[in-house]
Amino acid sequence: MNRWTHEVKDYAADLAINHDKKWPSYKIVEERSIRHYKYEAAVAKIAEDHGYHDIYQKKLLPITKLEKQLGKKIFTELFSQEIVKTADNPTLVPNSDQRQSISKSNPKDEFKEEK
Repeated sequence: MNRWTHEVKDYAADLAINHDKKWPSYKIVEERSIRHYKYEAAVAKIAEDHGYHDIYQKKLLPITKLEKQLGKKIFTELFSQEIVKTADNPTLVPNSDQRQSISKSNPKDEFKEEK
């Protein structure tokens, strides 16, 4: 049953994302993205220059752990230019989901001749 429900959800999502099908009480949003450091060496240098030395496991702490250790405000001030979010894929979720709905462009509209 679990496989079948996933297939139905995937089918519904495909219709909504690729064929502009509107489902009552559902919207298209970006999937959860994963943050990563652009350059770990740059993050390490900035942290160490600001007196933070306990930033390593066997490698640089993951973003969430370092952010928790330093506090969100300091983390953002120091590393906002060093964080990259991956491009998100659209996904179908209930309207009650907190994420902002995204608009999907129609390829036919993108290539219309202007008069």
